[in-house]
Amino acid sequence: AAANIGNAFPPIWQETLSPLQDECPSRPFHVVESIIESEYGKPLREIFSSFDETPIGAASIGQVHRATLKENGNRVVVKVMYPGVEDVFRGDVRTIKMFCQVAQPVHVPPLIEIEKQFM
Repeated sequence: AAANIGNAFPPIWQETLSPLQDECPSRPFHVVESIIESEYGKPLREIFSSFDETPIGAASIGQVHRATLKENGNRVVVKVMYPGVEDVFRGDVRTIKMFCQVAQPVHVPPLIEIEKQFM
C-alpha cells in the first residue's frame, strides 16, 4: 500500500514495498488451476484451448497468465486472485487507517471511502 500512495510515506518505504506490486513469487500452477475451476465450475480444459502455466507476472494479490478461449479462439490474459486476499485487504486498510489517524490524518477520509466501497 505504501508503494501506491505517492507522497504519503517516505521514499524508502515506497522503494521497499514496491516489489510487492509485481515481483512476488508465483503460486504453483495446480493452485491457479484449482481457483479457476472452482470459480467457473468446470475443468480448465473446457474453458481454454491453451493456458500458459508460466505467469506473465505475479504480485501480492494474484498472478496473470496468457490463455486462449476455447469457445472463440480469442487470446486473453487471465488474472487470478489468490484465496484470502480480500480478508488481507480489509485488514490492511484498517491498519493503514489507524496509522494515518496518528501520522497522516489528511489521508483518513479517502481510506474511509475505500472502506465504504470495498468492505
